[in-house]
Amino acid sequence: AMLFGSEQFEELIGELQISATLQHAMESNDMDPSQLYLRHKQKVREVTCATKLAARLQPFVEGRQALEEFEAETRVQAAELSSSPFGELLAHTIGYIYAYKAATALGLNLGGTLKDRRHSLSTNTNALRSMVRMYSMSKHVQGMDEEVQMKVMQEGMATFL
Repeated sequence: AMLFGSEQFEELIGELQISATLQHAMESNDMDPSQLYLRHKQKVREVTCATKLAARLQPFVEGRQALEEFEAETRVQAAELSSSPFGELLAHTIGYIYAYKAATALGLNLGGTLKDRRHSLSTNTNALRSMVRMYSMSKHVQGMDEEVQMKVMQEGMATFL
């Protein structure tokens, strides 16, 4: 989450590095100890995120917090998250995923709504991946001379756009 300039995203999604590494591990059929460890770490990340979300919602669910107060706090948090680099895109993507997972858990049929949002989610996810690649590339080129840096960044920009 530090990649996006805000530790606040860790409350919602945990460490992004883990999920990227896990994706690679899941694509491989090997079950070596390092992959088992990564899968365990991913599960811990998911449970931690779910626990934090439940704790965040609990006062509202139990009636100890009014809807207006809950919404106001949530809007403040959303504004803070959106102010960080790539924050608005990431906040929207997280919101879509949370809503989808909640609907699935509740057994709601959101076929039409999800079809409408699937394209947006896919676009946002692809843009997010491109931004991560651009960030990684920028770290890679920091040690190069200026002319080489410009060439590498221009090549990477085509991927981003």
